[in-house]
Amino acid sequence: MSVLQSTNSPQRHVLGDYVVRHYDLSGTNGDTFTPPQLNISFLAITPTTAIAVGATISSGIITFVTTGAWAARVAVFSREG
Repeated sequence: MSVLQSTNSPQRHVLGDYVVRHYDLSGTNGDTFTPPQLNISFLAITPTTAIAVGATISSGIITFVTTGAWAARVAVFSREG
């Protein structure tokens, strides 16, 4: 498992009660990402490679679940950050 780093500088957007930031990420199954956001509510993952990408969230750490290498734009929606 690798700890992923975003390849872009995400902009902060406020949508009602949510703060959203978009991250450009790539990795493989089991890689983790810890965004600088608190109380993550949900993710919107848009793959830029032909593969399905799933994720779990636990204590502010996102763990990606795939069948191989992937790249995606990940929108993280949170209550703070």
